[in-house]
Amino acid sequence: MRRALLSITLVLTGMAAGLLLSELTLRIVRFSYPPFHRPDLITGLSLRSNTSGWYGKEGHAYVTVNSQGLRDRERSIEKPPGTYRILVLGDSYVEALQVDIEKTFWRLLEKRLQECKFRPAKNIDVINLGVSGFGTGQALRALQTRGLAYAPDLVILAVFPGNDIRNNSRELEPDKLRPFYFLGPAGTLVLDDTFANSSEFRRRNSWIRQAGKELSKYLRSLQLGYYVKDLMEIRRAAVPRAMKGPGQPQVVGEMGLDDQVFFEPQDEKWQRAWQVTERLILELKKTAESAGSEFLLAIFSIGIQVHPEKAVREGFARRLGLEDLHYPDRRLSDFGQRENIQMINLTPTLAQYAEERKIYLHGFANTSMGAGHWNEAGHSAAAEIIGTQLCRVRPRG
Repeated sequence: MRRALLSITLVLTGMAAGLLLSELTLRIVRFSYPPFHRPDLITGLSLRSNTSGWYGKEGHAYVTVNSQGLRDRERSIEKPPGTYRILVLGDSYVEALQVDIEKTFWRLLEKRLQECKFRPAKNIDVINLGVSGFGTGQALRALQTRGLAYAPDLVILAVFPGNDIRNNSRELEPDKLRPFYFLGPAGTLVLDDTFANSSEFRRRNSWIRQAGKELSKYLRSLQLGYYVKDLMEIRRAAVPRAMKGPGQPQVVGEMGLDDQVFFEPQDEKWQRAWQVTERLILELKKTAESAGSEFLLAIFSIGIQVHPEKAVREGFARRLGLEDLHYPDRRLSDFGQRENIQMINLTPTLAQYAEERKIYLHGFANTSMGAGHWNEAGHSAAAEIIGTQLCRVRPRG
């Protein structure tokens, strides 16, 4: 018995020493990979509150998630007196883990609007509700269940055509652990939130998994395990993605995005995806205005659309068999005009900005330039475009 206890003690001591050495080593080399996201019964995914650490999969930034689960500074839910509050909804472009918070477009927009006296005698407060992977339906759920509590005066919906259209379609979106909407009779929106009852979602949301994620906030060794797991998943997904347009040769585009959005939809699945997206935008506008807020649709750029080399953009379009790459933002712009939606289409202006300055607005040195999310230059240019347009317009009230 004593020998057995001694063996167990030695094993446990060795494991503890190994864990301590691992923790010290990882901290010395400044390795950090905290779990920023968690399962969410309403939106499928949300940010994990009170989490901070370095994000380095794309770009490099120190990220802090506040007590309310926002990638933002601490906010009071109740709007302070003398404040004009702007709420920004969207996906990873809005969440912006890739750049420091002071370099994000929404923080720069806050400063820009304050400087131009967008709302004289009032403090401008821009709140970020962006979460990676969100489609327009998840943005609607976030506004209804969380966003309106902040009493926004203006709601900005950021639409990223590169994958938002697909995200809104249960038929096209591979990740089913999210709410979807479909169109019922007379074009009404019908919510499908059955994901919350699926066995896979219950596993991800189990107390054991959540306890592990909470513990990994403090143990770099656990973070390393999650990093290796995610890296393996990324490599499996990195198999060249062949996309082709109707009757066109195969073209490999940016991983994780949809080349089909550059085409007028040719099949019923993509037609329905576009239709439900447009209906969701209208519902977001209605929801915001019913709460006394103004609504603005902002159309974000896809990396290839704003590549600084015109020849690269045109070459990609030719390989797809297209004249240009602007079907998605044209369609959204035409839709916004028909529905009298206040709107900013950033893509043409960003393309001109990038070409004139010979500067990449998407991409990072540790990934690839010209693809992926906005870098600091992209955020800066977007803030300037949105801010300039808003500063020209006197807000209501």
